[in-house]
Amino acid sequence: MNQQHHLFWIIIITALTIMLGAQLYQKKRSPNQNNKKIRLFGKIIGHKRWHVGSIAYGIARKIYFREGDLVKQGDLLVDIDIAIGDKEIYEAKASLERAKAIALYARATFERQKALYEADQISFDAYQQFERDMKSAEADVSNQEALLAKRIKSFSTTKIYAPGSGYITKMHITEGQLAATLVMADKLMEIENIDMVQAELVVPVDTAEHLTNDQEITITLNNRKDIITCSIKSIEPLTFGKNAIVLTKPFKNENHRYKPPMIAVALVSKVKNMTSTPPQHIDPDVPDRPTREPQLETVEQVLGLILSQPSDVPEELRGRDPEKFTHAVRSP
Repeated sequence: MNQQHHLFWIIIITALTIMLGAQLYQKKRSPNQNNKKIRLFGKIIGHKRWHVGSIAYGIARKIYFREGDLVKQGDLLVDIDIAIGDKEIYEAKASLERAKAIALYARATFERQKALYEADQISFDAYQQFERDMKSAEADVSNQEALLAKRIKSFSTTKIYAPGSGYITKMHITEGQLAATLVMADKLMEIENIDMVQAELVVPVDTAEHLTNDQEITITLNNRKDIITCSIKSIEPLTFGKNAIVLTKPFKNENHRYKPPMIAVALVSKVKNMTSTPPQHIDPDVPDRPTREPQLETVEQVLGLILSQPSDVPEELRGRDPEKFTHAVRSP
């Protein structure tokens, strides 16, 4: 009887132990919904960016910098050949001087003829003809002045200067290529100032709804060697698709260590009310290694993977030097 009694209590204790262990395991596997963690992926961008274009219609005759070069504000970037040079300007100046001389002679002639008319020496019709000649000559002076100003302005727009200091992150033109169309200015290159940089991250819209401005965010850079803590500046949905762009507040970039478009991996903690977000966008544990190892050759492919699979961290991303990517920035 005592043996059956002991066996009964052993079964009860074992069952309670299993139930308690299951509850603890489930609690560990299902963390508090008010303390979720989300991984975001994107790239580093400069705090200031300029899109350099040309309003002059012509051919890029000379390009003085290459993609990845460091330029300073005021540096000459491109010479545009629009078939207007010093010769045309000199000709316009000569035409203006000739028009001024003719106008001066016409006015002097008119003044003499006016005196003769007042003395009843010439007819009124003759007087009017001299007056018309004078006004026509003076109008020609105004036309020549406008033509010279147009030639000078056209010549000045053939030289494209850097609007600010930074790295040329993208070059859209080569020597010999048309610099602008007849109806719009073309973008020649992009310059980014990286004294301070930001992270531009991609996140699904349904996840972005649970993020807020000024929320703390942790960014890992340089193949996870550097960890930056900053905050969210803005969250903007894209005009197409189901993603949004999260932009962080700028942070210092000493010695230009981080250069666009270096890959940035970010972690947002303590995200509230995430009960309906798909599991692939929530990462409570943040595993150390990825589950996939796709082959990546260019930054465009990396960003394409980021947009399509925001929860995967490619193995190649950990071991490659970001400066070897296509469009990577070179040191000056």
